[in-house]
Amino acid sequence: MSVMTQIAGWLQFQYHRFAVPRWHRERLASIRRRERKVQVLMFAMNIPMWRYQHLYDALCADGRFEVHIALSPSISYDRPSQVRDLEAMRQYFDARAVPYIDFRFDRPRDLKLEFDPDLVFYPQPYEHLLVPQHDCVHYYDRLVCYYPYGFWTSTGKWSYDFRFHNLAWRLYYSTTMHLAEARRVARNHGANVRVVGYPNADDFLTGTHADRWKLSDRRLKRIIWAPHYAIADEFGLAARSNFLWMAQPMLQLARTHTADLQIAFKPHPRLLTELYNHPDWGQERADNYYRQWATGGNTMLETGDYVDLFMTSDAMIHDSGSF
Repeated sequence: MSVMTQIAGWLQFQYHRFAVPRWHRERLASIRRRERKVQVLMFAMNIPMWRYQHLYDALCADGRFEVHIALSPSISYDRPSQVRDLEAMRQYFDARAVPYIDFRFDRPRDLKLEFDPDLVFYPQPYEHLLVPQHDCVHYYDRLVCYYPYGFWTSTGKWSYDFRFHNLAWRLYYSTTMHLAEARRVARNHGANVRVVGYPNADDFLTGTHADRWKLSDRRLKRIIWAPHYAIADEFGLAARSNFLWMAQPMLQLARTHTADLQIAFKPHPRLLTELYNHPDWGQERADNYYRQWATGGNTMLETGDYVDLFMTSDAMIHDSGSF
């Protein structure tokens, strides 16, 4: 990154740092003055990162809110993955009779102009994750909200001090330890953080869980293997996933233990994109590898919601922090 680019980014952040609180105060004042319902917009990027279903249900049950879910696949994924994510989201919401705003690659809708949303919920705290019409940069003058898709066990800029962390209206963190880290690391000293517990636990503590494993024989130990996508350097950090050297041994482990193991391959949703772009893999090899997990006698591929799988498993092997 050039020096001029860094200076421009710093100046832009300083402008937003002082302008955004004023925009938030004006939006809150507008909500309190008018009679119409509070307009809520939730972006859904893919099913594994969708954490707002319980909140959506609660807001819909409250007569003061009008809630819209907008499908918007991540632009950091390759197009085949985006198409698969879109279809999976459509099936998920259709099965629950939940209305949504569909996504068109050729003409993404500017929902800020269409709905004039008050509160906007994002699945991840990263800028330039979605198309420009949906990206958080486009919505900092609204009440941007977020709670983490995982339970953070790390600290530093990546966890607490991106521009999003400093400019969002509310960050809903799980514990006072996370609040203390935000106060120590973030440039706004965690002023926008509220401690609410761990909302994602609702998925595990409420309702019943279906047995979606391929083999029903409970004498077979059920193992989830959940590798992260970080097979290349990113955010100034060295590659953090051990997938490249575990890929074949894990498949071989399943094949040599057909009598006592069943293994579910639950990759990070971005891993396939990274493998497509990797010089030693590419699309053909990656697709073939995923296919072997999907078709093996005691193996399975899971790329959607993980809660039922998790609740009916015996153990998990992973290098993904959010798990």
